[in-house]
Amino acid sequence: MNNEISLLVVLYHPTYFELCGIIKYATLKLNVYVHDNTEGGVSEEYLQILKSCDNVFYNYAGANIGLSEAYNLISSKALKGGSTYLVTLDQDTVFNVEHLECYLDKILKCDIKNVGLFAPRVEYNHKKRSLKNVKNSNPVVYHEIKWAISSGSCLSLDAWKAVGGFDKAYFIDYLDYDYCIQLRNSYFKIIEVSNIKLNQNLGLNVKKLGFNHASHNSLRHYYMFRNRLYFHLRKSGYFMSPYLLVFAKSIKHIIEIVLFEDNSWTKIKACLTGFQDYWSCSMGKKL
Repeated sequence: MNNEISLLVVLYHPTYFELCGIIKYATLKLNVYVHDNTEGGVSEEYLQILKSCDNVFYNYAGANIGLSEAYNLISSKALKGGSTYLVTLDQDTVFNVEHLECYLDKILKCDIKNVGLFAPRVEYNHKKRSLKNVKNSNPVVYHEIKWAISSGSCLSLDAWKAVGGFDKAYFIDYLDYDYCIQLRNSYFKIIEVSNIKLNQNLGLNVKKLGFNHASHNSLRHYYMFRNRLYFHLRKSGYFMSPYLLVFAKSIKHIIEIVLFEDNSWTKIKACLTGFQDYWSCSMGKKL
């Protein structure tokens, strides 16, 4: 594997197992950027594990700068380092190395023009049907889709530069929706590599009242609620009235907290704080 594709893993209080997964990616002989959002940075022991590979580049900005700024920072570094593409991964999104290599190979062989982002087919753990990341024996199929989650996606760095990167207002949550809209508005395509499947965790998988549900902590609910307002009311350009849409989604969010989440009142208050911060234009990292 040459320098055409680089890989980024964003850390936040990683486990030893997750670090070992990053070291395995380095065996593909591509540049692996590790951006650390852990407050104070990872321990010296973990840092030495990462530094044991010459093609793993550790970066710590001195604070938790969120996903948007981390993606922009490393995209700039990768572009300056000569890469054309950057694969973005969460620390808990684990690709089998063989399947990751196949995914990258399919990206390099794709002859579709104006692709701004490639993505695997994602299966969520809290959904009824969940698969490990696998490489199907079927011939590769490229599908144009409207959006993809950031983890597992492969960014065209030329497209990233053309659209101005990720919006720092999000910090986490909804930045992938927003970025995909920026790409489509600039006439870039989002392509799913359908014979590569990726298993993805989305919160804590709990079963309650007969339903599987992805549970989150209060801070995550804050960002989800606040950023939904920002995305739909300022950015998305939906054909449907954004006020009606965001009202319906916000009410659904509150109902799901009441029905499925522990500490529901604390989480509802976090959502209300999210509404207040959106209204006062307090975006980015929660103060």
